[in-house]
Amino acid sequence: MLIRAATWQASYRNASTVEGMVASLSQGLEAIAVSAVGKQTISTIYTALSLNLPAGSILDTPFGALRSRRQGDELVIGQFRNGNHLPEGLAVLETPRLQILRVLPGEGQLEEQLPGLEANEAVLVSLAALLAQEDEWRRPCEPVLATRLTPVLPGIGGGAARDRVIEGPYLDTDGMARLQHWTTCLSACSLSDISTHRILSMMRRNAEHVDAFIDAVIVWENLFGLGDSQELSYRVSVNMAFVLADHPAERVALQREIKLLYNLRSRVVHGGEHLDGLKAHNTRLRAHELTLASLRKLLNSYPSLLGAKPDAFTALILGGTRL
Repeated sequence: MLIRAATWQASYRNASTVEGMVASLSQGLEAIAVSAVGKQTISTIYTALSLNLPAGSILDTPFGALRSRRQGDELVIGQFRNGNHLPEGLAVLETPRLQILRVLPGEGQLEEQLPGLEANEAVLVSLAALLAQEDEWRRPCEPVLATRLTPVLPGIGGGAARDRVIEGPYLDTDGMARLQHWTTCLSACSLSDISTHRILSMMRRNAEHVDAFIDAVIVWENLFGLGDSQELSYRVSVNMAFVLADHPAERVALQREIKLLYNLRSRVVHGGEHLDGLKAHNTRLRAHELTLASLRKLLNSYPSLLGAKPDAFTALILGGTRL
């Protein structure tokens, strides 16, 4: 089994020459030997993302190595095609993970739950790919399959794949530089899971305008509404407008617009108003624009406000320094 595991790993790494195969086999067998002695192994969390990168590209991010799809990936992806549509344009995030290994006669057993599609590293890279797009018609990037590659196993260790997948964006060389910037920013801040997942959800719901609009306003509440439940629409709109704009007149106009959108969301959720047609479409687009712009501004200019105390915005607006 161990020889088969090393051979599989060599094929996955695209060892196409005899020398490359021998080197990869030696590397795999060495990893197996270390695992057997230390009762632990460095596995790789393998996540495929709906993201197109230039062929042969690789980007070292704080969340792992992000690279373009290569031939060896077919060994992994092929096991998920049964009943699942996967786009042709895929990028792969490889994240090292230390795992405990319990060796039993004739087999190896890993004492860790198999990865799912909500792994924090992959989700944050997906968010960074969204922020890296400059075109107003942004496409969502999301994890589409996740599994685990372990030196002692001749294949994948199971995992999860998404049933419905939207073809993701394409990032050129400049886009990859922006992606590197946003992954660095996201790794250094305390962005909550609620904001991260709701932003990706609002982008995925490209044909569900009202649901996407509701997702966007939930992000506003999470980013800008920390504090008492009183006057929530006022607090969210004031804090958000202050971050988005630099001049008083612009902040006043934005605060009014954001509060109107916030109150519209409340009426829709509570059954007081029905959104459809062009109004629903335009409302969703504007909510998306404000959400992404405010997150970019927070990450670039006010990262300490993410996860800060409830009165941090008040202190900043009033000229204080409590961040």
